[in-house]
Amino acid sequence: MDVGSLLTQPKLCILVYFTWSLTRLCESSSTCPIFTRVFSFHTGLSTRGQCNTISGDTIFCSLSCGKQLLCKLVYVTNCDTSGQCTCIYCNQLLGVDFSIINVHFYLQTQEIGADTSRVDLPGGLIVGQPLLIKVTLEDSTVNLNFMSSATEGPFMTEISFDKRAVSSRWRQGWFWGQTDSSMPYFNFTIGQELSIFCVVTPTYYDLYFDKVLFKRFFHKLSIGNVKYFEVSGRMGQSKIVSFHR
Repeated sequence: MDVGSLLTQPKLCILVYFTWSLTRLCESSSTCPIFTRVFSFHTGLSTRGQCNTISGDTIFCSLSCGKQLLCKLVYVTNCDTSGQCTCIYCNQLLGVDFSIINVHFYLQTQEIGADTSRVDLPGGLIVGQPLLIKVTLEDSTVNLNFMSSATEGPFMTEISFDKRAVSSRWRQGWFWGQTDSSMPYFNFTIGQELSIFCVVTPTYYDLYFDKVLFKRFFHKLSIGNVKYFEVSGRMGQSKIVSFHR
C-alpha cells in the first residue's frame, strides 16, 4: 500500500496531524524536547490527584502537558461540537478505571529500554508514575520482576503455562514472602506480546495485563530501592519489547 492510500485512513490522518503539530510547536521551544515526549493513547480515568483543569482541544491539551515538567498525564472530557474539551492535567496517576468510556487520556512517558531482558530504573520507583511495559511470553514460565538486587525482589510475578497460574511474591535475602495466587483468569498463549500497565500507589502496586487488573500487591520493601525490572524464562526466550515511564 502506498503513502497516499495510507493517508486516506481516518485514524492515520489524525495521528499524522497530531505528530506534525507536536513537532512544529517543539521546533522553536526549548521547553518541549520532542525526543523525550511520548504520548501513549489510552482510555481511562485518573484519581485526579494533584490535578488542574483548563479548556482546549485534545492536541492543545496534550502539547500543554508536554511543556510542563511535572505533568504525568492529561485527560479530556465533555468535548463539544467545535472540538473544545475540558482538559485535566495531573502530576500523579494513582488509579485507572478502564471501564469508563468516552474519556481519553495521554500519558507523558519516555522509553528507557527496548528489546532486552533487563531495564535499569535510576532513582527507583516513584508514587504516581505510570509504567508501560510490553513483553513477549516465549517460555513455559515467565518471570516479571521488580528487583533491588539479585537477592532482593520487592515485587516478583510469575506466569506459568504449566500451572495455568499467575502468582506474585517478594523476596529479601533467604526469606520469601507469602505467594499471592489470586487472578481473574488465565487465557495467555506462548508467543504472545503482553501489554503491562503498572501504577505505583503509596501502599501497593496495581498490575494490569491488557487493561485488566491482575494484581494488587502491597509494598513489603521500599519502592525507592528498586533498581531494575527484568524478564526471565525457563529457556531464556522471553524479553522486554519496550519499557516506558
